[in-house]
Amino acid sequence: MHILEDPRLKFVGGRVGRSVFLLGGALVFTAISFGAGWLLAHQPAAQPGAGVAETADETALVKTVTVRRAFVAATRTITGNLEAEKSVTLTSRIPGSVRSLNVREGDRVSAGQVLAQIDVNDILAKRNQAKAAVNAARSGYLTAQAQTREADAQLVEARAQLVDALREQRRMQALQAEGAIPQAMLDSANTKVDVLQAKIGQIQAKIAQAQAQVNQALAQVREAQAAANETLANLDYGTVTAPFAGTISRKYTEVGAMAGTGQPLLKLESTDKLCLSLAAPESLVARFRPGQFMDVAVDALGRSLPGVVSQVIASADPQSRNFTVKVALSRTEGAIPGLFGRVQVLSSERQMLLVPTAALQERLGVSGVHEVVSGVSHFRPLTLGETRGSMTEVFSGLHEGSRVILDPAPDLAEGTRLSAR
Repeated sequence: MHILEDPRLKFVGGRVGRSVFLLGGALVFTAISFGAGWLLAHQPAAQPGAGVAETADETALVKTVTVRRAFVAATRTITGNLEAEKSVTLTSRIPGSVRSLNVREGDRVSAGQVLAQIDVNDILAKRNQAKAAVNAARSGYLTAQAQTREADAQLVEARAQLVDALREQRRMQALQAEGAIPQAMLDSANTKVDVLQAKIGQIQAKIAQAQAQVNQALAQVREAQAAANETLANLDYGTVTAPFAGTISRKYTEVGAMAGTGQPLLKLESTDKLCLSLAAPESLVARFRPGQFMDVAVDALGRSLPGVVSQVIASADPQSRNFTVKVALSRTEGAIPGLFGRVQVLSSERQMLLVPTAALQERLGVSGVHEVVSGVSHFRPLTLGETRGSMTEVFSGLHEGSRVILDPAPDLAEGTRLSAR
């Protein structure tokens, strides 16, 4: 066999491998008495009793490459689950029995669609009570206002009488000073003034009391009206609607069951926008940046979906020391919440020995390569690592600078001698 160099063959890491053409070699096969070997076509038959068969020339084409070390980026797989970007658990805001439940798990619903009805008969009774309380409070307010107006009128009248009494008192003082009237008439005028002044004081106290009653009645009106408004709002809470379009992913109750305040009824998820939720360890969280494009592999779909890092929550779980990362999916064909997904992130770079995957061959269940040593082919069993594209990592069995054959023939014999020309 003869060897030709082919400079077109390139090796990862920048080294150019050598391509070898073996033209016209002689293959020597030992014929064992049990007949385990085979002879090339047109080979003369061995004479009876002969131990070695003669060989005929055969032309075979092979290529070789020199094995080199190269720096390769090491990646790490981060796994997570697909989630809906918008997800809400719809609860009952009022106590009552579930009167109707119009959806099932998996149903698509539109925004504003009625999903459930809660019985509101108890609330209707409370509404009637609230209306009665409002009417009673308003009646008390009106009564207090009327009392206040009456007291105001009495005060005006008493002040007018006091003005007349004071005028009469001054006149009597002048007449008594001239001796025209007796002291008794002046005393009577003074007494009338004192009585009217006391009466005005009583009326003013009555007005203050009436005003306090007005304020109290007004507060009662407002309190009763607030209770009535709350009751009306609770009537609206008896109808549960979808806040956005999506899919019912879970149903927590059935028709006829009692629903307490805050009790879950349905879970609604928006399936048109999904994201992959990842738990990234603190050593890799810096590898994720908002706006970064990533391929999300979804095993259930058998393909990858494009995504963009939408959120890196800057708070680690105190126990696992993991950070939550959200990757928004650009396309969601066939994807649903809950599916398993994974992404590859660069973790480090390290130097490793690589061999072309095309040079590998399996013999008796052992993977290896055919190494060319001093012009002779030798099969080398290898301990292999991960395959990266067209190259495979070699842990042991080969050293840097070794020359191996690419695409070896299945029947390439151990010890085949190669002669360079």
